[in-house]
Amino acid sequence: MLRRFIPVWLSGLVLLGAAGSAAAGAGPIFVTGPDFPPFSDPALPEGGMSSLVVKRVYELLGKPATIEFLPWRRGYEETAAHKFAGTFPYVATAERERLFLFSEPLSASEQVVYMNAKNAFAFAGPDDLAGKTVCNELGSGLPREVEAMAADGRVRIESPSTLSSCIRMLSAGRVDVLIRNRLTGDAAIRATGVAAGSVVAAATPYAIVRHHLLMPRTKAGAEAAMAEFNAGLARLRASGELDRIVARYTLP
Repeated sequence: MLRRFIPVWLSGLVLLGAAGSAAAGAGPIFVTGPDFPPFSDPALPEGGMSSLVVKRVYELLGKPATIEFLPWRRGYEETAAHKFAGTFPYVATAERERLFLFSEPLSASEQVVYMNAKNAFAFAGPDDLAGKTVCNELGSGLPREVEAMAADGRVRIESPSTLSSCIRMLSAGRVDVLIRNRLTGDAAIRATGVAAGSVVAAATPYAIVRHHLLMPRTKAGAEAAMAEFNAGLARLRASGELDRIVARYTLP
C-alpha cells in the first residue's frame, strides 16, 4: 500500500494551516468528518493521519488544537460561517476556492476510478465517463472535469450520505463509478464488506489527488495564521516525525 501513497516530503509539498477560533491564548478548534480512512475518522488512532498531523503541528507551536468530528457538509458550512478555525482534508474545487484559503497539501495519493466488476469498462481519461452515473457522497468533491460533465448532463451524479453507501451501490450495479483516492477507496471497500471482487479499480489512475486544510477567506488574520502553521509543519518535517506519522497509517 505504501507504494501508492505519494509522500509529501518527496514531492516538496508544504502544509499551511489555520488560525484559532477559541478564546485568546487557547488553541484553535478544527472540524473534520468520518469515514475517510486513513486520513480522518473518529475510530482511527488519533482520529486519522491528517488529524494527527494538524494536532502535532499545533503542539509544536504551543497552541494545542481541538479537533471535532461532524458530518462533512455540516462541518464545511460551519467553518465557512467562522464557527471553526478550519476544516480538513479536502481536495481543491472551484466552489471551495471561492470561499476558502487552501493550504499546501497535507498528503498526496493516487486517485482512481472504481467500477462494478460486471460492468467494467476501459478508462483512459474523463471522456470515458460520459453517459455514466457517478456516486459521490454528500460533502465530497469531484474532479473539475467531472463537475463540468455533470453540469452539461454528460454524467449523472448520485449523492448518498456516506462513502459506504456509494460502495454498496457500486457493488450492486446501481451506479457505474466511484472516484476516490486509492488509500481511502481500498480501505472503505474492505470495511464495507461487499462481495470480494465485485468492485474493481481501473488500471489507469485518474490523477494524483492532494488533500488540504481549508480556512475561510474572510476570517481575520488568515494569512498570518497560515504562516505560523507552516513554520510548525516545517519543524515537524525536519524532525522526521512527519515521515513516521505517514508510515504509521500507510505501512501494512
